[in-house]
Amino acid sequence: MHSHAGPPLPFLGMPRAPVAPARHRLILAVLPDDATQLRIAAQAWRLHNRYRLRGRPLEIGRFHLPLFALGEHAQLPERGIAAAKRAAAGVSVRSFDIGLDRVTSFARPGQPQPVVMLGDGGLAGFEQLQEALGAALRGAGLPARAGTPHVTLQYDRRAVPEETIEPLCWRVQDFVLLHEHLGQDRQSLLGRWPL
Repeated sequence: MHSHAGPPLPFLGMPRAPVAPARHRLILAVLPDDATQLRIAAQAWRLHNRYRLRGRPLEIGRFHLPLFALGEHAQLPERGIAAAKRAAAGVSVRSFDIGLDRVTSFARPGQPQPVVMLGDGGLAGFEQLQEALGAALRGAGLPARAGTPHVTLQYDRRAVPEETIEPLCWRVQDFVLLHEHLGQDRQSLLGRWPL
């Protein structure tokens, strides 16, 4: 008489069911206005040329400051999107000015690094929005990972050392829910809420 504690032997060699690759990323973010998008693009190209970066800057319209990452998904989570929209609609925060005055690369060993703009100008307003939105998301039962206030300019294997730039400032009057199509270099706007 014998017993075994694990699954029957035939299952030990069975391959695991493949995990579907993530094709969708959801982000609550602040979108710079059109004029600021152009100024960010000009800064991105200056860095690109100065440091002889091999990647290309993101397209105008794709620059944003992440508030919360809502995960990467194989299929669009319609119920999660609806819950995020309800949470966002309940947030009431005053508009504020924000300013970015530094560039650097975020280290990601073994993969292309984000080249980013950062700054301390107006972060109190950004953090107030992030705090109110975070509370609303948690109240809706959504796992939300807070983002560091930054704008990604491009991805590159070459690092850009931290340096100060002429401050780039604008008035934040709303925030958005973005759907990034992974591997396709494009994004869609799923919702916008005024401050």
